[in-house]
Amino acid sequence: SVDRTISLDVFCPTSSGCDYIAKFSSAKEGNTIYIKAFGGTLTNSPCTMACVPIVAKFEFTPVTKGRYTLKFISGDNSIIEHHITVN
Repeated sequence: SVDRTISLDVFCPTSSGCDYIAKFSSAKEGNTIYIKAFGGTLTNSPCTMACVPIVAKFEFTPVTKGRYTLKFISGDNSIIEHHITVN
């Protein structure tokens, strides 16, 4: 509902156990939200070579009713869309 925070689990690929997500950056155009995750790789730290996805929380709070399109942009600029209807 309006003014209620929606939390989504976002699965981000990794190349090692030292990769991390630092933040999400988002830009809104009408009811479309473009989202990109930013992170890095820890240095001077023991790491596994396991490429296990990181689960990060993305949250947004709709201020009006309607249908929202969330466009998650990957590192190669491909897009995964998720649609949410707020009543």
